[in-house]
Amino acid sequence: MRRKTSKKSHKKTLIAVLLVLIFGVILTVGILQNLPPPPKEWTAAEYFEIFDATVDDARPKFNDSGEIIAYEMYALRYKLRAVKGDAHNVVAKSWAAAPPDEFPLIRQGEYATVEQRTSESAPYLLHETNAEGKYPFTVRLRSDEAEGEIVIYL
Repeated sequence: MRRKTSKKSHKKTLIAVLLVLIFGVILTVGILQNLPPPPKEWTAAEYFEIFDATVDDARPKFNDSGEIIAYEMYALRYKLRAVKGDAHNVVAKSWAAAPPDEFPLIRQGEYATVEQRTSESAPYLLHETNAEGKYPFTVRLRSDEAEGEIVIYL
């Protein structure tokens, strides 16, 4: 003999299945949103070229005997070229106290001029030189296509 099930139990079962599905979808969306973004295909050094770097405002710092031991840099300008393809949503950041420069698009082969300036109270200290007597300086770049750092010499 077959047991009869009521319409109420079918409704309860259907509601329970729907709740489990909704909970599963919410859980899946939450997990996918918290995943780290995939790594960029290119590094900044591969995708971009920096040239014509110029320190627009720097002041020497002296030791007790009057020798220059470092420079306080307040303004830096350089050209940033996209070499591997068009670069979208480019952000160039040179040092913490200087606000970043942002460019919606730099077409392949073309360049944008980055101008970074900081306040009088927060200069960047250039103090260690390489073998050629130039100061290494790290530029951080991010775009939809590439991300990373490029060291330039001033």
